[in-house]
Amino acid sequence: DNSTGIKCWSSPDLVNWTYEGLCTQERITRSAYAPEVYYYNGYFYMYTSPGGNGHYVLRSTSPTEGFEVVTDNMGMSIDGSVFIDNDGKWYFYTAGHGALKAYDMVSPTKMQRGTTLSAASVNGGWTEGAMVVYHDGYYYLTYTGNHVLSPSYRILYGVSDRSPLHYDTMPDQNPLLISTSEDILGIGHSSTVKGPDLDSYYIVYHALLGTLPNRTMNIDRIVFNGKKMEIIGPTVTPQQVPDMPEVYHRFAPSSSLKGWSLVGTLGTGRTGLCLAKDSMLICKTPFAGDFTAEYNVTSISEGGMAGALFAYADAQNYGACYFDPASQSLRIELVRNGEVSVERVPLPKSFGEDVRFDCVQSLQIERSGNQYSFYFGDRLLHVLTS
Repeated sequence: DNSTGIKCWSSPDLVNWTYEGLCTQERITRSAYAPEVYYYNGYFYMYTSPGGNGHYVLRSTSPTEGFEVVTDNMGMSIDGSVFIDNDGKWYFYTAGHGALKAYDMVSPTKMQRGTTLSAASVNGGWTEGAMVVYHDGYYYLTYTGNHVLSPSYRILYGVSDRSPLHYDTMPDQNPLLISTSEDILGIGHSSTVKGPDLDSYYIVYHALLGTLPNRTMNIDRIVFNGKKMEIIGPTVTPQQVPDMPEVYHRFAPSSSLKGWSLVGTLGTGRTGLCLAKDSMLICKTPFAGDFTAEYNVTSISEGGMAGALFAYADAQNYGACYFDPASQSLRIELVRNGEVSVERVPLPKSFGEDVRFDCVQSLQIERSGNQYSFYFGDRLLHVLTS
C-alpha cells in the first residue's frame, strides 16, 4: 500500500469492527510498516517504519485521530515494538540479521544500549516481528522469520522468567505457528492482545493471499500451560467468539445507571461520570469465587483518592484499593470485623515521571483463591494473600 496515512479500526469484542478513518495523514507514513500504539500518561505513542526505512514515533491524545510526528528518523531496522515491564521500564525491539535486537528506552521517543537477542533467531537468518507480553510470571516473546513471501514464513516464541531481555533457550513447541497448506500459508508477524473478558489472550497475524504480497488478517486463541504457549490454530473456519465480561459499563456523563446503585451524589464531568466526595457506585450483580475486574478512572481531585471496593461481604468486612495521587501510590485496605489494615504500594514511575491523574489510568484486580493480584495499566503491581 503506497498511500499516505494509517487506517484505524475499533472493536468492543474482536468480532465486530468499525472503520475509524485515518488516524494520521503525516507525510512520513507513506507505506507505513507495522504501526504499533501504546498508551502512557495521557498520550498514545505510535511506532512505525515507513517503507522499511527506519523508525519514527508519532503521538496523539486520541487512539483514532491526530497522530503527529515527534521524532526524526531513528533508524534501527523495521518492526519496532515496545514492552513496558512491571517496574515501569520500557524496551524497544526491532528486526535484525541473524537475531532480534532490543534497546533500553530512556523516554517514549529515545532508545539506547542495543542488545542482540541471540536465542531469538530463525535459523540464523533474517528475524522480525517481535512482541513481548508478560503473563503469570513469564515473559513471552513472539517473533517471525524466513522470507515474507515464503510459504514457510512462521511465528516462533521464547519464554523467560528472568527478564524481557534474557531468552536462553527456545521451547520445544516451536514453531508456534506454521502452515504450508493452500488455504493458509505464509504465516507471520504477530501481535498479542488480551481478550474482552480480561482473562483470555489472542494472537493476531497475517497470511499470504492470492497475488503476492497481499495478505489476510487472522485471529486465534492463545492458551498457556506453565511455560508453554500454544495457539489453537491456525484456523480459517468460524471460531467460538471471545467471551465478554459478565458486567461491563462505560460511564458517560448521560449514561443510565441501570444495574448499579449510587451511594452519595454525582458531580459534573466532561468526558465521564463524575462521583462526588465519599460517593460510590455498587454493581447489583452478585459475584462469588475468583474474578478479574478492571476500573478506568481519570481526573482525581487534588488531595483526593479514587478506586474500587472488592471482596465485599458487608460494611465490616471488605477490601478496597485507591489511587492516591498525593503519595503516588496504591492504597490497599483490608477490613475484617471493622478493623482496618493498610498497605501502600508505590506506583511504578517510567523515566522518573509521576503518574498523571488528569488522564485515564487503569486498575485491574484478580482474585484466585485467597490471593489478590493488583495491576496498574496491565503491569503487575502487588500480590496480597488474605
